[in-house]
Amino acid sequence: MTKTISLTIFGGDMKIKCRHYFQAVVLLLALMASVLSLFSGCSDSTGLATGAISGNISAYAICGQGDIYVVAVKAENRGRIRNMETEAYPYLSQYAAGYQKFTGQGSYTILGLMPGQYAVWAYMDTGGDGGVNHYDFADPVGWYQTSANLKLPTVTVTDGEITGNKDVVLYQPVPFSHKEQSVASGNGGGTLKKLNGNHVLHIWGTPEERAYVAGFLCAAQILDWLNFVVIEHYCKSTDFYENVFIPLVRTQMGGLYDGYSRELDALLTGMNASTAGTFSFRLNRNLNRDDLAGINSFYFLANTIIFKLSPDIQKPSCSSAVFWGDKTANTELNGGLIHGKNMDGENDYRKITVNDLLIVAVEPESSKTLAFIGINWPGFIGADMGMNESGLVLAPHSVLSHPDLEKTNMLGYDLLYRETLETSTTPQEAWTYWTTTSTTRTGGFNTAVSGKYLTSANDPSLTFEVDSYGGETRNPVFITPLSQYDIFTTNTFFKYQGANPEALRPGSYHADIEPDNYRYNAMLKKINTFESEAQTIQTEQMVEILQAASRTKQYSGITEYTFIGYPDSGTFALAKEDLVNKILEAPYATFSTYKFIEVFQ
Repeated sequence: MTKTISLTIFGGDMKIKCRHYFQAVVLLLALMASVLSLFSGCSDSTGLATGAISGNISAYAICGQGDIYVVAVKAENRGRIRNMETEAYPYLSQYAAGYQKFTGQGSYTILGLMPGQYAVWAYMDTGGDGGVNHYDFADPVGWYQTSANLKLPTVTVTDGEITGNKDVVLYQPVPFSHKEQSVASGNGGGTLKKLNGNHVLHIWGTPEERAYVAGFLCAAQILDWLNFVVIEHYCKSTDFYENVFIPLVRTQMGGLYDGYSRELDALLTGMNASTAGTFSFRLNRNLNRDDLAGINSFYFLANTIIFKLSPDIQKPSCSSAVFWGDKTANTELNGGLIHGKNMDGENDYRKITVNDLLIVAVEPESSKTLAFIGINWPGFIGADMGMNESGLVLAPHSVLSHPDLEKTNMLGYDLLYRETLETSTTPQEAWTYWTTTSTTRTGGFNTAVSGKYLTSANDPSLTFEVDSYGGETRNPVFITPLSQYDIFTTNTFFKYQGANPEALRPGSYHADIEPDNYRYNAMLKKINTFESEAQTIQTEQMVEILQAASRTKQYSGITEYTFIGYPDSGTFALAKEDLVNKILEAPYATFSTYKFIEVFQ
């Protein structure tokens, strides 16, 4: 049985593991001697029975102070850091192979590590409870990084040696203010406030006026999104960002540059006018239009280029379930449509995709353009997930189909969603727009599109299965559940087989529902249970369906937000990963419900 001994050396707590207590005692004495040698400026590690990792801990632009815990995590458990953070004492987690605790910045050494590969992860406990508090970025976190891999590279530990120079920098992103802020821009303007637990950005005026306001009010968060999500989490290096991604944005995204350059410039102008400015420490320069175009080409990065270059990346994992008519014939919905959507997978280790989630209420200057909301992140001028004043809902689900890189007129899906929400009132009108627009889509995507049912003469919900080369609509009765009153969408094409089949990655198309459609099958199982119990679908049942999709054997802990739309009543609900109670799956957290008009006030 493995024995663990904890000790304190030079103000730092360490733990070592050995198979026998006597061995642990002997090793303890040897390690103390090694540490004394290390701190004296030289080290003879030949006597170590196990290995160690050492380096320096520093902090960048941090408010507050607290004990620092630096933790070694075996490489195969790197994906468990999110789970470790939910524990009262992450450094004592079963996934922690060793740790050191100390009271300030400086040198660290994690001793007693068995040979192998490790990630080095650290946090500052500003609350003094031993855990990690991510709400509003209260506790800074960091990990060992290299210029080639900013995300979470590994360190090799060798028996009897100290692997040194594995430095860690703690960062603390800037939270949104909880106080309402406002700014005017020409005849337009905007406010940023917190409403029922979520941040709401209400902007009005011309597109350029709205972009200026978004840049001014959200400059610090736009910088964090670029530095920590786009570059660190997805590109993994500034080299890839500068030399691969941005050049591709310039050459491929003609639909973005042709239609939205003035808005990108206004967004940049607004940032420059703010106290945060536009300087990126990652890029060591000020942002320019291309960087903001890159943010607004997020799914071109996340769901096409990255998938193409990195075959081992986690597959996309979003889910939608929509019900109406006989399935919702109850006192709550009265046959009206309900659309539930889990947004999965955009989970950075700093919790930016949770803390910085925005309800963006866009009020156009002309009544000829429909008002809409986007569930967005800072810097987006489109609608990552959206609903308009007519009740039309568009929900994204990426599919592994490569972009057509021969095209130079591409437009990101968030901007295609925006254009659709500005002009369309039904799924059928939306599809007409998609088939007549002059721009090219950036790779594979399923979009669950819903509208009002009680006043509709057509199917109130369709799935748009598309990629850069073509696409088809899937109606409610095409595949199980075989009902005219419901439709499910995940990340697999069931109808569209690809106008260019070579673009499809394995598993992108299924002729039928297969065992590895885990989330789809989990939702089916849940509604079959409801039907066997003669239950119709209300909000309570929809939440259970979304909970089932968010926790399967293969997928769990990755749902950063959940959206429920009610087109017939003009309302929507939003829940996100609970950073206070440390609930990783949004549908298990608390939902806040809004009247559509409420977020425009």
